[in-house]
Amino acid sequence: MIRIIRAGLAALYLISIPGASAWAQVARVAEISAPVTAPAPAVSPLGAAAPNVALTPAALAPSLAPAPVPAPALSAAAAQPAAPTAASAAAATAEAAAAVPAPAPESTLAAASLAAATPSATRASFSAARLFDGLRRRAGSEPSVPAVAGREAVSAPRLSAASSAAEAPALPPAPSPRAPRLRGYLSGAFLAQLASNSQQVTMPLLFLKMTGAAAPTAYLLALGSALDAAGTLIGGRMTDRWGAKNVLILSTIARGAAVVSLPILAAAGALGLPVVVSAYVVESLCRGLADTARSTLPVELSSGHEGLLKTILAKNQLFLEAGGVAGPFVAAALIAGLGGVAAPAALWLAPIVFALVTAAYVGIPRVSRAVDAPDAPTATGAAAKTDGGWMRWALMAAALLTVYPLKGLLPAVFATQVLQSDAAAGWLTGMFGVGGLLGALAYGRFGRSVTARTWLTGGALGTAAFAAAFLPGSFAAAAAAIMVFAAANVAARLALSAAIQMRAPPGRSGAAMGPARFAANISGLGIRLLAGLAFSAAFLPSQSFRLVAAGLGVAALLLAFVARRLTAPLTASARRLGLAAALGVLPATGAPRLSAVHGLPGRLIVVEGLDGSGKSTQMERLKEELEARGVDVVATSWNSSDLVSDAVKKAKKARALDARTFALLNAADLADRLDKTILPALRAGSVVLADRWYFTALARDRVRGNEPKWLDGLYASALKPDLTLYFRLPTATAIERVLARAQGKPGLSEDFDEDASGKVLGQNYYAVGRDQNFSSDDLENFRQFQTRVAAQYDAQARRFGFRMIDAAKDRDTVTAATFQTAFGALGTLSSFRRRDQAKSGNLFDKDPAGDADNIRRNYMKEKRGAHFYFRNMLLPMQERFVQLMNVSAMPRALLHGSPHVDNYAKSSQGAAMVDFDRSRVGPYAWDLLRLMVSLSLRRKKSDEDLLDKSALKQLRKGYRHGLRHPDRPFSEARLLKDVEAGPHEESVDAYLKADGKWAAEMRENPLPVDNPDVVALVQGYDRSLGGAILSDYRIEEAGRGQGSMGFRGLFLVVLAPRDEKSGRDRILLNIKQVRADPDTEWFKNPYATQIQRMHAAADVYAPGWAPGAGWAVLDGVEYDVRRIDPLNAKIKKMLNLESQADLAYAVGTQLGRAHRLTLQDGATAEDVERHLDEHFDALVAAGVTIRDELLAAHARYLKKMARAGLTPSGGGDEQ
Repeated sequence: MIRIIRAGLAALYLISIPGASAWAQVARVAEISAPVTAPAPAVSPLGAAAPNVALTPAALAPSLAPAPVPAPALSAAAAQPAAPTAASAAAATAEAAAAVPAPAPESTLAAASLAAATPSATRASFSAARLFDGLRRRAGSEPSVPAVAGREAVSAPRLSAASSAAEAPALPPAPSPRAPRLRGYLSGAFLAQLASNSQQVTMPLLFLKMTGAAAPTAYLLALGSALDAAGTLIGGRMTDRWGAKNVLILSTIARGAAVVSLPILAAAGALGLPVVVSAYVVESLCRGLADTARSTLPVELSSGHEGLLKTILAKNQLFLEAGGVAGPFVAAALIAGLGGVAAPAALWLAPIVFALVTAAYVGIPRVSRAVDAPDAPTATGAAAKTDGGWMRWALMAAALLTVYPLKGLLPAVFATQVLQSDAAAGWLTGMFGVGGLLGALAYGRFGRSVTARTWLTGGALGTAAFAAAFLPGSFAAAAAAIMVFAAANVAARLALSAAIQMRAPPGRSGAAMGPARFAANISGLGIRLLAGLAFSAAFLPSQSFRLVAAGLGVAALLLAFVARRLTAPLTASARRLGLAAALGVLPATGAPRLSAVHGLPGRLIVVEGLDGSGKSTQMERLKEELEARGVDVVATSWNSSDLVSDAVKKAKKARALDARTFALLNAADLADRLDKTILPALRAGSVVLADRWYFTALARDRVRGNEPKWLDGLYASALKPDLTLYFRLPTATAIERVLARAQGKPGLSEDFDEDASGKVLGQNYYAVGRDQNFSSDDLENFRQFQTRVAAQYDAQARRFGFRMIDAAKDRDTVTAATFQTAFGALGTLSSFRRRDQAKSGNLFDKDPAGDADNIRRNYMKEKRGAHFYFRNMLLPMQERFVQLMNVSAMPRALLHGSPHVDNYAKSSQGAAMVDFDRSRVGPYAWDLLRLMVSLSLRRKKSDEDLLDKSALKQLRKGYRHGLRHPDRPFSEARLLKDVEAGPHEESVDAYLKADGKWAAEMRENPLPVDNPDVVALVQGYDRSLGGAILSDYRIEEAGRGQGSMGFRGLFLVVLAPRDEKSGRDRILLNIKQVRADPDTEWFKNPYATQIQRMHAAADVYAPGWAPGAGWAVLDGVEYDVRRIDPLNAKIKKMLNLESQADLAYAVGTQLGRAHRLTLQDGATAEDVERHLDEHFDALVAAGVTIRDELLAAHARYLKKMARAGLTPSGGGDEQ
């Protein structure tokens, strides 16, 4: 029975979809409805609240409007004469910015995408308390970083408090995408549900009043369900054709026109059963149209963005359930107060509300809908994308969840025949709305963390509760059970709806939702018919309710079974990268950085078709055009693997292949090319063109008699193409072309070689299908073989959603169609690897001749050399990050800038990720990517994955903890947390006597203590701390430092107490020239000086970690001054699995906390968390690409260094 139901639902689904091709790329859309929370106070690593932020309840309370928070104001006791002024710094910044040319788009298409991809973000917040007020207006918000008050004299850079506002301006606002206005949609949903649910009360009561029996009423309601179902199926087609908004408005007008006759005729005393039935029939049909259109609108409004879709669905359901609560209660009040269900005044409610609904829907914003290319095959792209087996189970779940149509019938019968109260029907029906409201709230709160299987299992338990609702015969018991059922049922339906809609092809949302709504309505029809039979077969209401309970119990068991079969996450394909689809003509709002199919920055385009279809010629033309536009293209063809091709040729020549062996060799060929050619190219961001894919094997090997399930299993894990171009032409035409090309010799194919004289080799035995013996005549055998192969291709076109190209047309016309489809799918070409980049290696290549000996020596280290190379590649890595990821959609924060393993240090103040040279305001995900690549390069055991799953899990866990709890201290990695100071690390005096690392470096490059530069820098540092140093200390030693990553103006100075008997410890100063990276479009310094930037980051990321921090200026150059703690432990060893996870979690908490405190543009922690959940896999994929390119560039660097004789003496040993 289950198989029959599944087959029937699948058939309905397949025939309902008018045709779709491969999925169209959905553009980035701004997310909405994230509650905005004021920044929480900073907390020191050791747990004490930092003195720079006041911890008050108000600071932690959520706000309805995002309040602007000023940029960090670095105050001091007095302005310093040696400090760079705000005006001079601003002028220098402007001059530097003017010297940096703006990036130019590489083509007109790239320019259009670049202009359209400008992000904007308007966010609306929503709370249940303001349910009937709609969405609040967007509050004006200013970009912000947390306010950082002046620290104690020894720890703050000293700029005047009066000038701090001018010198530390608020961050410049970034353009952001406008979120869709939902007021019209949500208010319309509320009012429409109010009208529908009032009808759920009045129509059954009218039928009962006019027929006098429950059974006829159930049959009439079943008729309404049948028409509703027909409306949903028709509505899916209409929605895809004319747009959800238009269908919604027209169907709502029709609903109002249908029911307006009832109060008019009731007032005239002419209201009879035929009139009521006629109005009900028309209204039911239009209700189905409206339901499908309303269900499709969230996809259009969210453009397939998963997080936004779930948010809109949850909001929509809240308003629907609110209407579900209000409708029955209003109807019950009108019935009770106006003299019965047939009173004209009571019947005016629905038409008046439908008029208001129409007005509300007119206010829905228009959105551009994705439309398939005109050359798309008449196949169901939805079926291709959404795993057919999964979709059948999903439709079964939709049908089994559709128990709510009984909410009109059962309360009406129970109220009139058991409780003897018409008004009780309204109150019981209203409990469905109350429970639904609770279910929608639960889904909105836990929708991202609770699995779909759990929601569906909860729905099954809710159905079981509903089965027992009416058995006790008590109003209270029925009301409680109804509320439990409605809450569980609504949450389960929301989870299932989100899954189906996320898998729908762009422009085919109605075609996907129509079958789901149809299945639900057919289920509603069936359940109402069964209820009618139950009431017809029993003499007493209690017996009827027992029969209904039995049926509902069976439905609950079946739903629990289906929930177990839907083991995969319902939105796995979308959640994997946070993208709804893989290809198609891209909207003007920009292209994705990663493919939604395989998660890599490149694209895989496959050409398929019969021999003679011209696919190879068109692929070559496409390759030439892409390369002419600067794109790096890698071409590959069938049976071209170095590992397998020779063996295949020999076996063919010997005619030694049976069907199974041939299939296995084909699979081996593809697997080898994937590993050696295709995957590396996709990781590098190239476009891969493949002449035939496993579709060829599925077609030919199926004709040769291999079982379809076995073949599917053979290629189950093979890479799915981003685009498959199917060059289709009649078999006879294809054979004519092959014969003409082979000069009358059947069997010449691009798959098989010719010798120098052009003679066809013996391999053509398999090409013409002679091994199958369809006919003794070679030509007839070839014709039959090709006809069967063509039939298999046509079936695959429907199954996999090929883009069909009419190959029978002239060559140039076919080329034009090929280019239009391919370039539409690729989108902005600038996001792919460039040909010049491929020729030169990659962004990370550099010349060893430009590096100092100590740099080359570090790069030569056997274990950590690649990590040193990575450390010096920050700017190229940022450029590659922007290429690979859609950074315009990322929330921005004040970044650490370069969180890597070597920057994690333990001092007497605790362990933390420090060194804020590269801090900037930019996309939050940069810090996470930089950390992940660093951890990957410092692993003991490396593999293809970026990191082990446990380390990635701990990173996300720690980062989420920091985001959610910025008022708590960040964690310290166990690697360094328990490190204790040795005898030479207990004081600076002991450290200097033991000739510690920094002391030794200083003494290798000594400077006189009266060196003018040294004196000027120390005096500037003294002034930055308010003159609190030189009055008590004198310069005792000085020297130059070089550091591990090159010479950058580094001075090391020892200050000794003037009073040797004071018992004070010496001070060892690290005076380092501040790095001034140029601002880019995505990474900016919002402060007047570089020092302000660094100290603001230090205040937020590691408050109190470096006491006595200050600054100085020498010859117009800024220097950061910090005291070297004698305990300065770092991680020198390679990391095992446990250490990776430990460090990932600890740094994750630090980054998450700091990002939360410095979010820009009104973004919230929920915005960041949602974006990370949806794009984490994409971020990991980008990390793999960057790591692999770094390793390749590092290997080339070492070879260049050796060839040029630049290898430094004594290099390569680990320290």
